[in-house]
Amino acid sequence: MGSRLRVLSRVVMLCLLTAAVAGSGCRTVRERAEDSLRQALPQLVGPAAEYRVSIDGSSRDLRHGRADRVRVIGRQVRARGLPALAELQLDVHDLIIDLERGVVVSAGAASLVASLDDAELSRLLNDRVRAWRRKRVRSRLGFVRVEGWIEAGSLVLRGSSDYALSVRDGVEIWATPTRVAFQGAQAGVPARVRTRAAAVLNPVYTLAEDPLRIRLRRAEPLEGRVRLVGTFDPTGLQLATDRASG
Repeated sequence: MGSRLRVLSRVVMLCLLTAAVAGSGCRTVRERAEDSLRQALPQLVGPAAEYRVSIDGSSRDLRHGRADRVRVIGRQVRARGLPALAELQLDVHDLIIDLERGVVVSAGAASLVASLDDAELSRLLNDRVRAWRRKRVRSRLGFVRVEGWIEAGSLVLRGSSDYALSVRDGVEIWATPTRVAFQGAQAGVPARVRTRAAAVLNPVYTLAEDPLRIRLRRAEPLEGRVRLVGTFDPTGLQLATDRASG
């Protein structure tokens, strides 16, 4: 995910720079930057059902390499090498770009919000939760539930297990079992069993190290989807622009 977001951030800055230099009015500058970025996203990030882009800033600020905010929203994003994202949102505030060198020298808050639907969550957990047969994975408010059948000797029992999601070291998503149920009877998972099971299951997903220093803060199970919330750092990016190189 990190490498794609790094490329995306570079394109945001490049489009902003190009539009700022070429545009003659605030509306023209903003629209050119937004259109350029929107057209580039399918090739740089991957196909999506829809991309929306908004860039905020005055005409004067844009011409001087400053933007109040850049926001990118993608729906049903099929990013290459990444989980299928039901939605991806990137926000960068208070950008300052050195137009001569093509470098992002300063940025305020830079946030990432992405969501995985149940189908993608099932794909990620399928090889991790091996005890269940014919399993179904669903995200519920506050936990993830895996339902299916399990063999116990000569018996085949129907049941489910619930998992809490957490983030470790900003780059790993962990699933920890909290409850199991068989044939209508349910019980909490003892702490010792929880620890051992978590060591086998995890990490469910790991972000690659990246110059943007992407860090996840939370993995939040909601009804039908898991929301990932994090930050990244776009400062110090070297932009591949003619002005920067010449």
